[in-house]
Amino acid sequence: IAHRGGKFWEGSDFSYISESVRDGADIIELDIRFKNGEYVVQHSRWGKMQGRLSDALKKVGSALLYLDMKSSRMDVNDLIHYVRSICSNEIIVGSFSVKLLQSIKDSSVIKNRYCLLPFGMLARARAADADRVSPICYFVTPHLAQKIQTSGFKFVPSGNLIFKKKEVMCNQLRYARYGAWAISTHHAKKMREVISAHVLSYSPIRANGRMTIPIFVRDLNFFERPVRGRNWEYSCGELGT
Repeated sequence: IAHRGGKFWEGSDFSYISESVRDGADIIELDIRFKNGEYVVQHSRWGKMQGRLSDALKKVGSALLYLDMKSSRMDVNDLIHYVRSICSNEIIVGSFSVKLLQSIKDSSVIKNRYCLLPFGMLARARAADADRVSPICYFVTPHLAQKIQTSGFKFVPSGNLIFKKKEVMCNQLRYARYGAWAISTHHAKKMREVISAHVLSYSPIRANGRMTIPIFVRDLNFFERPVRGRNWEYSCGELGT
């Protein structure tokens, strides 16, 4: 998943989305808000607006489109209809709101329920009729990941850890060991390079119209190594030391 479109959302013309697609991102995630009568891409209500959703959709190519709903008050069905009028990409909708996910009428839309805390997580995901569950990355453990999957959900950890503008790829790759359906990154190309070096297979396939990503790990010890000082810390287009 190209988190927030990828590349630390640099630039105002969404060129970073095109770059993520060229770099092999399977899914483009966009933070959606409704402001001044139109859908826009903006993570924080107080932060900088990245631009209009209509402009961003022109850059996603054939990648899956991940709509991160930043307000539960938006009309999700109107948003889906709007997106369908511009592109035909498969859609994932992510939200903390059970009610919002319940209200989705289009059965082809994949529902991803975010969870701030693990308590009551699975019951709320069932109530939302969710397909996937995204616990916040700080609380992910092997036990939690297994519990999500044995309960019939796909495990998709939210976001990624970033320290001083360095993306810690080792942490996300650890989730592959836990059976993650997808992993988030700001640098799709570098993530794929790391995957190819440490994972035997990472190939999206489609079954019944849905994407699955089987992952086979080459070196399990890789995921338990300390992060500090390793060359899979990747930031601003350059390798760390």
